[in-house]
Amino acid sequence: MQIFRVGTFKSAVEPYFRTDMSEANRLQTQAYIDNIWKQMVDDIAESRSVKANIITEYADSFYAFSDAKIA
Repeated sequence: MQIFRVGTFKSAVEPYFRTDMSEANRLQTQAYIDNIWKQMVDDIAESRSVKANIITEYADSFYAFSDAKIA
């Protein structure tokens, strides 16, 4: 297989020749996930009539993400 890449944000073929994520792919994936998260938080906040930062604080304090010592 021959791979030709033109441009920075061309990560579809990375699994064939990398064992880690390129910085460009990390950046685009983080932007994508951040946008989805923001939309979800905004929708939940609107439907529950609470501020978005309350939803984020609740999610950040979720038990599964706590330090193992706390558990």
